[in-house]
Amino acid sequence: ETEIVKDGDNAYYQNLPKGWGKTLFGNIVYLLSGRDLSVAKYSDSVQKGIPYITGASNFCDGIITTSRFTEFPTVISEKKDILITVKGTVGELAVNPYYKAHIARQIMAIRPYLVNNEFLKIYLETKIDNMKLQSQSMIPGISREVLLKLLIALPPKTEQLRITNLIKKLFQEFEEITLVLISCCSRIVGRGMGSTSIFLEFRVLPLIADIVSPELLIIGRTRYK
Repeated sequence: ETEIVKDGDNAYYQNLPKGWGKTLFGNIVYLLSGRDLSVAKYSDSVQKGIPYITGASNFCDGIITTSRFTEFPTVISEKKDILITVKGTVGELAVNPYYKAHIARQIMAIRPYLVNNEFLKIYLETKIDNMKLQSQSMIPGISREVLLKLLIALPPKTEQLRITNLIKKLFQEFEEITLVLISCCSRIVGRGMGSTSIFLEFRVLPLIADIVSPELLIIGRTRYK
């Protein structure tokens, strides 16, 4: 009989699959805390030095952009580091696209050791709300301690890649379904809500069924059974 165990985030898990292990986040990443620069040490108009990433305003749908540069960096994030906002607007996540960039104190950089970057980013996305609840400050924030003491169930690297690819595929399918449904709704509204129009729009259902993969159906049944 499989034992059901309760993890730190109040979720329930069965025993880990063969080859998986549990470890603290601090054992598998290098965590870099940002630091603010004085006004004299950066520019918003002259692009000299390296980019300066200051906070949540530089994050947009998982993409980093900045027009601020500095020739006096002290805390340098490297390309492909996972960046997370930890003060103010907390929990924004993105991958550093720059070869090197200075990060301000509102940001921490996460550099994994022998762990798939995308897998780790997806894992963090599932933990953001729980990390926010653990903040003890009157000002919203995520501390180094909270991050370093996260407990992670870690599969082998090949399994990390398989899980990551499956999740990416499912999100792509959800996006395609959403676009189809938006198109249908737009046409229904444009033609009025007559019964004939609504009936004709249901021809889209076979298309949706073709888009949804067997894996998605299996996950859905497992998740909501």
